[in-house]
Amino acid sequence: MITNESELTALEANVLRDLAYGLAASQIAEKRKLSPTLSEECVNELYAKLGASSRQNLIVKAFVRGFIDEAAFDAAFTASIAQAEIRPTSCFP
Repeated sequence: MITNESELTALEANVLRDLAYGLAASQIAEKRKLSPTLSEECVNELYAKLGASSRQNLIVKAFVRGFIDEAAFDAAFTASIAQAEIRPTSCFP
């Protein structure tokens, strides 16, 4: 697990922000002109470095450690809610 930002590469920092904005590894690969394998490896390395067990956990840990800003943090949870397709009518019988 990392202890400071200097242990995060420039690529990892960019991929982390992309993850926060809701992009999948395949979309990050396309955006960053990476191979799908390299993109997936970078995502896996971020999980390991930050000791995260889920995307939400990764984003929270990244925000707390200052790796992403508040806008990226907010975007992560806006994207998460949209992906869950929460519908108000599903909460009530």
